[in-house]
Amino acid sequence: MSDVGESGPTAEAATAKAMVAGVFSDSAPSYDQIIEFFAPFGRALVAAADLPRGANVLDVASGRGACLYPGLESVGPEGQVTGIDLAPGMIEALADDLARRGIENATSTWVTPRPSMLSRAASMPSPPAS
Repeated sequence: MSDVGESGPTAEAATAKAMVAGVFSDSAPSYDQIIEFFAPFGRALVAAADLPRGANVLDVASGRGACLYPGLESVGPEGQVTGIDLAPGMIEALADDLARRGIENATSTWVTPRPSMLSRAASMPSPPAS
């Protein structure tokens, strides 16, 4: 049984996600490259997370790496950061950046979230301070 129906709210959500992914893919070449808009937020988020050396980190909606790069600094060479995003252009640009910088303990992966994944993620219990 498919998560995406032929019509209705589920199909509309899938269409909207595809449109958003396309917009971000199209903007990937210059996204956060001219003016570092997201980098300060990424650094602050990673600082607040207090990642330990050697940790394995999943960066959801990684874009061009606003959280991924500070995460790499925190986990050090013995750690690993995996960036995922629904925009293929963002993932391709991030992969190119990682390769150009010679970074081997980070990867970028394109994902297509299904509606059932999103509803499960939204209902996951989490600690109050997370």
